Formats: sequence, structure tokens, C-alpha cells
Amino acid sequence: GGQTVFYTLHHLFLTRYGVYLLVFNMVELLENTNEAQEYLKFWLNSVKLHAPSAPLLFVGTFLDCLESPNDLKRVDKMISEG
Repeated sequence: GGQTVFYTLHHLFLTRYGVYLLVFNMVELLENTNEAQEYLKFWLNSVKLHAPSAPLLFVGTFLDCLESPNDLKRVDKMISEG
């Protein structure tokens, strides 16, 4: 459902009864910040529009590929500030 061809169908499978995971590559977020943030915002807005009361969990992947603990702090700050 992540491909653009399926965007018009989000209203069918994003419901208030779901629990949603927003899975993202933390390395990608650090290396391509603007593009990655726009993509995350798109999904946040989509869930908010179609399932505003549903729980949403963020899952950052590739923790083992981050170069330092400061990278994780930068990711946390980016997510927190939106």
C-alpha cells in the first residue's frame, strides 16, 4: 500500500480499529533529511486523516548502521520536532 498507485485506497484500509507502525530507515533520514521527512509527514497525515484516534508507533530501522550515539539523538530530534 506504499506505492503511489494505492494512495487513493488508503481510506479502505486505514481505520480507527488498526494499530499502525511507521517504519523508517534512520540512516536514510540522516542522509536525505528533507525527502525522508516529507515521506514521513505524508504517512502521518494519511493516518491522521483516515484514523485519527488509532495508535501509531514509530519504528526506526538500521540502528546498527548509525555511526554514533549522536546520530540516534539527531533522529530523535527530527522525529520529535516533525
